[in-house]
Amino acid sequence: MSFLWPEALWGLALLPLLVLVYVWLLRRKRKSAVRYANLGMIKEAMGVGSKFRRHVPPAIFLLAIAAMIVGMARPVATVTLPTQKQTIVMALDNVRAHKFRSFLTTLGVVIGVLVVILISSILTGLRTNLIRYIEDYGTNNIYAFHLSTGPRTGEDRAERLRKPFVVEDAEAGNAAGIV
Repeated sequence: MSFLWPEALWGLALLPLLVLVYVWLLRRKRKSAVRYANLGMIKEAMGVGSKFRRHVPPAIFLLAIAAMIVGMARPVATVTLPTQKQTIVMALDNVRAHKFRSFLTTLGVVIGVLVVILISSILTGLRTNLIRYIEDYGTNNIYAFHLSTGPRTGEDRAERLRKPFVVEDAEAGNAAGIV
């Protein structure tokens, strides 16, 4: 394996520096912990197993930085692949040897394609019918309801006592230029 940018691997030399900064931050926290009056209570709150677990996130972060630096160096590996003829012969031998598995795989692909076609045609049909249904309302129609439509949040006596719309109301609104 080789690297396209091996100079980027010098960034791995900074990882011990990050470890030193982490240790320095831990020691700095210990000095400030002395300010508390009851250190026994703090030790009980920390628990028994938390000494190791608290170092796991920084360790994972350090490994992620190392992986990022190695990735930036762009590792390259030369892999020899079999020729096309050998690959095709091997694939056909595998299909012949496992006929039932090949049949089930083909059946699964066919069923999957049919389901996709079926769902897309159903959705296309629903869309067409919905557009046709909306167009049937037209642009010159007004629909008025005696009671409010939608979810009812509470009973309103004034709404129930409203008089229903009649044709004369529509004609009066049309004469007044409202409609």
